[in-house]
Amino acid sequence: MIRAPSKGLLVLILVLTCLGSVPTRAGQPPLAATYDADWSILETGPQHGFGPPSEDTYQAIRGEDARLVVKDRDRYVLDGRRLKVGWQSGPDKKATSLFIIRGCGSVIVRDLHVIQEDSDFRAFNTVRIEDCEEVLVENCTFSGTVEFHLRIEGCGAVTIRNVEIFGRDYGPDGVRCGGGIFVNNGDDKPEKYPSHPNGLFSRNPLDMRSLVIESCLFRDNMAEDKKRNLDGILIHSASNGMIFNCRFENWLAGDTALDVSHRRNDMRYVDRFFRVERNEFENCRLVKTVGASAPSNAILWCNNRYLDSPLADYHSGWDNWRVHEDHVLLKPILRFLVLWGMSGARTMLRNDLFVFREVRVFVDKGGKANPDDHLTIKSESNVFLLGRDPVWVGGKGERIHKWESWLALGNDRHSALRRLGPSPWAAQADRRLVAAAPVHIRGRMVQRDFLGKTRPPRPAVGALEP
Repeated sequence: MIRAPSKGLLVLILVLTCLGSVPTRAGQPPLAATYDADWSILETGPQHGFGPPSEDTYQAIRGEDARLVVKDRDRYVLDGRRLKVGWQSGPDKKATSLFIIRGCGSVIVRDLHVIQEDSDFRAFNTVRIEDCEEVLVENCTFSGTVEFHLRIEGCGAVTIRNVEIFGRDYGPDGVRCGGGIFVNNGDDKPEKYPSHPNGLFSRNPLDMRSLVIESCLFRDNMAEDKKRNLDGILIHSASNGMIFNCRFENWLAGDTALDVSHRRNDMRYVDRFFRVERNEFENCRLVKTVGASAPSNAILWCNNRYLDSPLADYHSGWDNWRVHEDHVLLKPILRFLVLWGMSGARTMLRNDLFVFREVRVFVDKGGKANPDDHLTIKSESNVFLLGRDPVWVGGKGERIHKWESWLALGNDRHSALRRLGPSPWAAQADRRLVAAAPVHIRGRMVQRDFLGKTRPPRPAVGALEP
């Protein structure tokens, strides 16, 4: 289904055309299948997603009668189904999960289209895949309330592409969706899960070697009956891989559009590098990075574009890099980045473009944050285009109100502040870096912009090159 571009998106496209954008090469497998393609012709904006089939082609079923459990196959393919599912009661992890696949060698889920008919979240999972060696999910659509439509746990190599997950209009109950994709590779919290201290609940979990999620659409999660911790994508311990060329739109209910993390502290979970590149976020409640893990692990966010989609961060031990991103906040908002507890970790903001019409606080410290958590933010060679000055640091402990005081901390080098003027897109700011060299992330260079254009030795800030 192709939807008309929103007014906000058109403005974002206009400003980024004027101010710069595009993706890069990871230098480390696995890569998305389209990573080496021409990025200028990849779907973006409202063109993302191929849309669900007509509901007239769906078969209406009762979930209890149609449940399927598959175990211990060398190869299993689930494909070609269009189902509208209702449940008598729930939720229940076993009784209201439609498809459960366990302990298989190769699993392919393709051309599966499922609508959950109940508005009260009684479905648990649409598809749950556990302890399988290789998993491919492609060309599927899922809609309606559920804990998570797709839950993958304890699997070795996972690829998800061309999947659309979207809210269903339940009339007086609103447009609801529930969780999109949950990939669980472990979460070391023995105090929270005493019987499963590694945070894995499947019977014979494998160590996930790789994860690739590409060209997926998550949209219209607008209403809920109560606060639920449900995300568009939730990843516990991402291992190696990437999220590439996905779009998140109107993800306002639940918790966050995207929650990606390193959460394991065992000896096997080291030297893991995960890349989040060339994705779009529009009108989302939060985009989040969390977890405690080894210093040799890292997450790199680059060439992503955000419109009215703020950030949250609470991680420990490893570095979180945000490089060549566009953060555009047109709506008045309380805070851009909230920290809920950092320890032995850094969040790097490099070569980013921040366009804020009215943001009250740039970095806020809330929840379990430490008073000095703002010192973990390392900012360099960014451009801030501001309609009004924010409080640069708020919340617990020290507060910083002025740009000069923010710079005096010593945590921001070579960044520039410019004014938006009466129209946010009228100002022509200098978008070139002060530093002459491209940014290197542990030997990996962000070589391309959002449209695939090669970045020059002195690249523009943000996702787009001029």
